[in-house]
Amino acid sequence: ETAKVTQLYTFRNLQRTPVPEVSAGSIVAVAGIENVGIGDTLADPADPRPLPPIMVEEPTVRMTFSVNDSPFAG
Repeated sequence: ETAKVTQLYTFRNLQRTPVPEVSAGSIVAVAGIENVGIGDTLADPADPRPLPPIMVEEPTVRMTFSVNDSPFAG
């Protein structure tokens, strides 16, 4: 699929900062392309080889919240 990136952003604190280019491994926001997901490869049409997909594991921490109705609650 061919598309054109219209803007790249990096993050500094809570601000998005427009940048002219990024390198592999950078965490960025991409404007101008629909249906881009985590782990997708954006490549030059001259060398469109994708990187292997990243497998994201299920969460390993679970929390349960409830009302403390113990006689010692206070």
